[in-house]
Amino acid sequence: MTRYIRIGLVVVSIVWTIVNVLITVITKAPLVNLIALCGLVPLFTVLYQDIDWMFIKINKVRAWFSQKTVSFTVKHQIIVDNFDDIESLDSKIQTIFKKSELVIDETKSPNPSEETMYYQVINKNKLSFFISVAASRESDELTNLILKIEYQIAYRDVKQKWEDFLMLQQKIFNLYSCDVHEKPRFEVWIKTGNTQFNPFYRLTIRHLTNVRIDNFKLTYSDDNLKVTSTLHQIYAKSDSYIAIKKMIDEYVPLSNVL
Repeated sequence: MTRYIRIGLVVVSIVWTIVNVLITVITKAPLVNLIALCGLVPLFTVLYQDIDWMFIKINKVRAWFSQKTVSFTVKHQIIVDNFDDIESLDSKIQTIFKKSELVIDETKSPNPSEETMYYQVINKNKLSFFISVAASRESDELTNLILKIEYQIAYRDVKQKWEDFLMLQQKIFNLYSCDVHEKPRFEVWIKTGNTQFNPFYRLTIRHLTNVRIDNFKLTYSDDNLKVTSTLHQIYAKSDSYIAIKKMIDEYVPLSNVL
């Protein structure tokens, strides 16, 4: 309640200050009260700190124009019941890559292991990123199929790369029949790599003194989405891609509240 009273008083003060300045201008008074205008700055600062949507929007706009690079890693795993072998999967994936206009950089792609294949690929926009596909046997009938993609991109491109990931994983996973008794799992890591900023979703921490925070870990749930925020990184997992999409749409990438 105290917070809303404070916001209300600030809004009233801003409106009253603007009205007084307008009256001064309209009546052609010899002196416009510039001190009153300067007084708007701390009032807007209070609103920025106390109104969540304003804090989020301002920081997202800052991130949009800053062109800061983030590390964006996405993983999706399902249980399939008609997996054949890793060599056959590799052949099918390379066919999908060609149809998707993805070129494999053989010189930078690590050698495959017994259960995992690695691809350094370049898309039609000359963006290079890393893809791994793993297939581990859970039983004679079931196989855990995992697709993981690692990007280094600008914040403004995160949403588009999430959509690209969904399209690619659908093409790959549609090669097999999913076990209906097992839930899929989506995981996302977003890391700023910038010592001044920390990404967060819904919750963050703020110090009340000048004490420096060197590390922290904040874990919480938002319906069927589980989120972990640490210094310069946010991690989320869910069995619903819709929950992950919501987090990607609403998270704040560059906040320096610490």
